[in-house]
Amino acid sequence: MDTSSRLGFEIPPDKIRLQPRDEDPYRWHVADHLKPLFKSNLSSGSVGNFQKICHALKAPDLIEAIHPEALRNDQDLETEKQSSVPSSSFAATIQRLEKEKQDVLADSQRLCEKQEQNLLGAQVEWEAERRKLQEEISRWKDAVSSYDLRVQELKRVVCPALETLNLHLPGLFVAIHAEQHLVD
Repeated sequence: MDTSSRLGFEIPPDKIRLQPRDEDPYRWHVADHLKPLFKSNLSSGSVGNFQKICHALKAPDLIEAIHPEALRNDQDLETEKQSSVPSSSFAATIQRLEKEKQDVLADSQRLCEKQEQNLLGAQVEWEAERRKLQEEISRWKDAVSSYDLRVQELKRVVCPALETLNLHLPGLFVAIHAEQHLVD
């Protein structure tokens, strides 16, 4: 395993341990399903476990040697993912991408909530405007109905009066014309 490309220095094979000591300059970042393989020492491990480790080393995302400060404790990993791991390590890349994903998801959630609030606000405004317009339409309908009743009442009174006037009007003109002849 080439530790120098990610750690920045080489670890001699006789210094590599499944359970590094506090003074060792590396720690293992291991996929969850492989962590049980790292619970024993190399000297007490089984051939089957070593074969699984060798197989997993071929996949760069399953086992990785990283700086000790990268694994101070689980809480630090969750809160300081980017700052505690060298930027060239796979674990750092994964942690950075996970943090970016969480940030994007949080931003997306905030944007969705803001859009939802904006839509609800717009919906409330539109509903108020719709009610206002319906009230105005109702008032206009009432006014039209009132004017229609007044027009019907006027027609009921004025039409007979006009017919009566029309009947008597020719006789009235004849009488006026006759009186003028008498006065002359």
